[in-house]
Amino acid sequence: FGWNVGADSYGGDRTTIEVLGGTRGAAPAVLLFPDDHVAIIGLCNLRKPAAVGMIHNAAKIYFGSANTPVPANE
Repeated sequence: FGWNVGADSYGGDRTTIEVLGGTRGAAPAVLLFPDDHVAIIGLCNLRKPAAVGMIHNAAKIYFGSANTPVPANE
């Protein structure tokens, strides 16, 4: 648990704030872009990697830096 502040890797010079948490049976992931007023939230009830992949793929799609997102089942 904990908030991470850093620079994005989505083709811009944006500040990102990210928290990845989880406990047995729940895996939330939050990715914030405060300068763009964008929040992306992923919730999974199985495992954390799925939630993390969801928020990062959503950011790539939103900011146009992904040619093809990773399918949800991979």
